[in-house]
Amino acid sequence: MKRFILTSLVCGLAALMNVATAQTTAAPELNGECKTYVKSKASQNWFLQVGAGVNVSFFEHKLNTGDPKRHAKLAFGFGFGKWFTPYTAIRVWAQGGEHGWDNLVYTKAKFASLNVDLMWDMCNSIGGYNPNRPVSIVPFIGIGGAHAWKIRPYTGTNIYNDEGGKISNTWALPVSAGLQFRFRLSKHVDFNLEARAQLMGDGYNGCAFGTPTDVVLTCLGGFTFNLGGRQFSTFNPCDYISYINRLNNDVNTLRGDIAATIKARQAAEAQLPCPPAPKAKLCPETAATAMLSAVRFTVGSAEIGDKEMTNVYNLAQWMKENPTADLTLSGYADASTGTEAGNLQLSQARCDAVKKALIGYGIAADRIKTDAKGSAEQPYMNKSDWNRVVLFSTDK
Repeated sequence: MKRFILTSLVCGLAALMNVATAQTTAAPELNGECKTYVKSKASQNWFLQVGAGVNVSFFEHKLNTGDPKRHAKLAFGFGFGKWFTPYTAIRVWAQGGEHGWDNLVYTKAKFASLNVDLMWDMCNSIGGYNPNRPVSIVPFIGIGGAHAWKIRPYTGTNIYNDEGGKISNTWALPVSAGLQFRFRLSKHVDFNLEARAQLMGDGYNGCAFGTPTDVVLTCLGGFTFNLGGRQFSTFNPCDYISYINRLNNDVNTLRGDIAATIKARQAAEAQLPCPPAPKAKLCPETAATAMLSAVRFTVGSAEIGDKEMTNVYNLAQWMKENPTADLTLSGYADASTGTEAGNLQLSQARCDAVKKALIGYGIAADRIKTDAKGSAEQPYMNKSDWNRVVLFSTDK
């Protein structure tokens, strides 16, 4: 779902960019299959089940005399599993108790079995996923192992051990099928009723005659504890398509407004009078033109600061646009500091620094002259610190 939302946002930004560039292609409507997708994390939808009830044993369905009597005995069960989807789960189920049956005489045995069950939520499959459904029907099938022990010997058995004695315990590999009714009590707890039929080979009860299979029917009632609640992440594209289509309609409306505005502007411009022809630029009569740009320095320094480098760059651009112009750099020093001889050297160093910077910007050295004034001349009489400067003049 996060990927779909991200894609939607990208599509929305792309649509807005199209509006900004006044494209007139209409945004298409989106259509999608209205199907709900479900996802479960590895840590979600685990459950525990406990139950108690009765089991009825169907062994040797035909007796030598009379009708068989079936005896209901206590049985208990415990299991755990996971719902991988709202429709299928795998469960490990253990149950045990006591068998009781008549085979000429009343006979009984202890038993335990372990099964791996594949479970199917029929209601979610047919009616659609609903985590709050009050009643669910869950058929299941399973395979496993069963063990019976303390089998009471009886007359008529025909299974013996290696020493010729009657056996008292057996093993079997039952195949089982069943049906579970689940009643939702809360997000975390369900009450369930379950019936299971286990089919195993004849001889499981220590006696082999009659029908070729022994059957155990178990009916249990119990509780299911949904660890963390039984909840799946769902996503249906139809939940977003209508919203995106509304955004597309807004985009198309904005495009129409922009197109109308452009036409109105063009119509208004067509009614304006023609602009006056530009006047010819007169050439200056004087040979020398004073340059407004200047490079200022700090006291006692001939190093060009970063901010002052802007003026040097602008001057270099002007020189490139006027390839016939030659430049004169006039350097000055502040008369209130230093000696006259030292200020003369300092003003020359300042001229040389500006010349070097201009050459670095591609201006030929033979187009640049330097004139060190020192502190003998002060272009700014009332601002002594302003005189730490290089001024520009040009001959065209």
